[in-house]
Amino acid sequence: GSSGRVFIIGGSRNFIGAAYFAAASAYKVGAGLVTIATPRSLVYPLSVKIPEATFIPLRESNDGAISSNNLDLIAPQVSRYDSLVIGCGIGQDPQTQIFLSKLLTNINTLPKLIIDADGLNWLSSMNIKKRISTIKKLSKYKIMVKFVGRSPESLLINNLPYQLIICVEIPLFP
Repeated sequence: GSSGRVFIIGGSRNFIGAAYFAAASAYKVGAGLVTIATPRSLVYPLSVKIPEATFIPLRESNDGAISSNNLDLIAPQVSRYDSLVIGCGIGQDPQTQIFLSKLLTNINTLPKLIIDADGLNWLSSMNIKKRISTIKKLSKYKIMVKFVGRSPESLLINNLPYQLIICVEIPLFP
């Protein structure tokens, strides 16, 4: 892990490939250690596809998504990584959205953060007050986000599809 440590919270029964592609991409750009926190039933198929990764098996909902009661498995791990990737293939299960809210509300120190795909859908699904509060909390971590063709404030006002929002300029490694 001396070349950078990436922690990915991703995958669900319907979108198993997204967690794989996020991990493979992290290795391709030079990460030394990649850990994937994913629903328990996905650990074996992912480990066959990307055996160099380490895994944290998460409790899952009946639909194969990350359940809301996984904070105890994730919180102690986050500070050990240089970057945290949230959203790749997590789907839009209400249980997973509760988990994301708990994660970003209860962890005081986050590494460099990349919110992608359904993580951005989760943000855009919030009511305006909660969205503003969450983005303000995340902005203290100096997350740099580029909004294609939009101002950053438009995320606070509109429910933008995630394809319009691209996270960029977030160095994966110190």
